[in-house]
Amino acid sequence: MVITMKSNLISASNVLEGKVLDIERGRLTANVTVNIGAENNIFVRVNIDAIDKMELKRKDSVYVIFDSDAVILAKNHNYIFSAQDIMLAKVSDINKEVVLLDIGDDIKITAKIDQPIGLEKGDEVYVILKANSVILAKEYAP
Repeated sequence: MVITMKSNLISASNVLEGKVLDIERGRLTANVTVNIGAENNIFVRVNIDAIDKMELKRKDSVYVIFDSDAVILAKNHNYIFSAQDIMLAKVSDINKEVVLLDIGDDIKITAKIDQPIGLEKGDEVYVILKANSVILAKEYAP
């Protein structure tokens, strides 16, 4: 399911709630693994300063935020992709430019399509997220 944040101030088309599974800190950035349900993990690269500012730790509840144009769809399953964020999904609904995808556990993602690839309702596709377009958010409790 697509989650609407309590503040309703986020304009992104995809806001998914998840739990931090792992934080792999590097010198300048950290790779954060977030489970969003349905055995789907999303990997988010975050600046170390942001990790510290968010006081992010394992098991924290977070939101993974990305717009519909940050989603690439691949109908052909005969490829291996270099991206980390790849999930199998089923097309739930489709119109001219927007596809609604079910990645399991009633979790939906929207994707904007620029190139027609012959999608039909019920098709299985790979959902590939553009890594630099994924944002992590954590509720702030003053």
